[in-house]
Amino acid sequence: MKDNKALTGNWKRTGNWLALVMAFMLLVLVLSVSAANESRVINPGETNASIFLLLKVDYWNSTTLAWEPEFTTIDDDAGRFIQGNFSYIALDQFFNGKYNTSENFTHGDGTYRVYAAVTDPENNVLQNMDGSYLEAEYNFTISENLAPEHDAPILNATDYPLNRTKANLTCYNQSTTDSPGDVVTNIYRWYKDDVVQSALENNSVVESVNTAKGQVWVCEVTPTDGWLEGVPKNSTALTILNTPPPKVVLLAPGDDSFGYEFRPTFNWSAAVDDDGDDVTYNLHLVRTGCYGLSACLNPDVDVEGILGVSYTIGEDLDLDSPYNWTVIANDSLGYGEESDAWNYTVMSLIDIGLVHDTVAVGGLEPGDTASTELDSPLPFVVENKGNVHINLTVYASVQLWELAPLGTNYFMFMAGESSKPGSFNMSLSASDWVNLTGSAQFAVAELDYDDAKDYAEIELAVEVPHSEPPGTKSTSIIIEAVGTKV
Repeated sequence: MKDNKALTGNWKRTGNWLALVMAFMLLVLVLSVSAANESRVINPGETNASIFLLLKVDYWNSTTLAWEPEFTTIDDDAGRFIQGNFSYIALDQFFNGKYNTSENFTHGDGTYRVYAAVTDPENNVLQNMDGSYLEAEYNFTISENLAPEHDAPILNATDYPLNRTKANLTCYNQSTTDSPGDVVTNIYRWYKDDVVQSALENNSVVESVNTAKGQVWVCEVTPTDGWLEGVPKNSTALTILNTPPPKVVLLAPGDDSFGYEFRPTFNWSAAVDDDGDDVTYNLHLVRTGCYGLSACLNPDVDVEGILGVSYTIGEDLDLDSPYNWTVIANDSLGYGEESDAWNYTVMSLIDIGLVHDTVAVGGLEPGDTASTELDSPLPFVVENKGNVHINLTVYASVQLWELAPLGTNYFMFMAGESSKPGSFNMSLSASDWVNLTGSAQFAVAELDYDDAKDYAEIELAVEVPHSEPPGTKSTSIIIEAVGTKV
């Protein structure tokens, strides 16, 4: 009546039936049995005993509502000796580790029980004096375990769909099913350029420090229910794309600022590329209006491929005309975000100076004449120190001679070329002698501001009146400048 079966195949159970969590208490004279936390038959009495042990597995027929034999592990033909004083027979030595599959469970899926009893030689279950039987059972369920099934995982970057260098990669398993509904965990494997990344095993997320532009990543997911693993499946490949340079921060000239340089120097912050690419910059200026003395010749300026973070433009901006300027960085594969637009205006500046500011003539007698036309003495030399073309006017503060008032040929002026010829428009200037008065008179037209041609001479000529008393004669010559549009 003994039946030991070798079982193969896959099985799983509801409850820990392998542990056979049962115990029996065999009492002296009065026998009883009850379930406890260990798989034992215990004799708590002082008298040794001999028992017959029945240990089997039954199947519950839900149609007949009865237990049907599945297999028997122990059905003693001879008595088993058990000492008193709480000695015991461990039942798991006959059961645990021997039955760990379900292939030979002839009834298939369903509810089973492990049944243990103390019997007489005819297999009758013994009873205690209170009528209870010396038996115990543990129910469990057998169902076929199938490997989990799932769809291919999805691989995304945290900045999807940009997929740039500084983004983490996350692998999402999806639509996993398991029969009969076990908790499923996932085994992750990562491939970079078709090479397994062992250091990233079982991580669903790859930190951005592990990725670089141009790499191709794939994640593989294998679901498992703790007993069986499903089919490994791969995500679609994800290529780490170029990260454009960051947005440039403008530094100088400041926003809504003014200056006098036609060709100012612009400065901005360096753009550090996430991929470590070399970065160049494009500078763009666009005129938003044209006012004042401007000739309105330069509506915009575009410079590409600047290597540094500072640039002095090579063409003049229009005067008194606001320009918006921006900078954008490029890593040869793409442009970053354009900087904020700052406003800059070249203000017109009228400023003159005297390179030679005194004309002195000595030793003249009544009736004598003198002039600076031949640079002896030297004339006044006016320098245009501003940034616009200017017209010059002259007048005397007081009359030079006691006997000859201003406005006569005894004191005259005219415009003259300097050591920087071509500095002004001679045809519109006072190119011949003009009697000097006490009111502003036009002298020089369109004196240039370019350093190479920004000088003009104010020539003077005098004649001593015939009856002029002797003595030192002097006056101040006032030279004034106004801007002009050329």
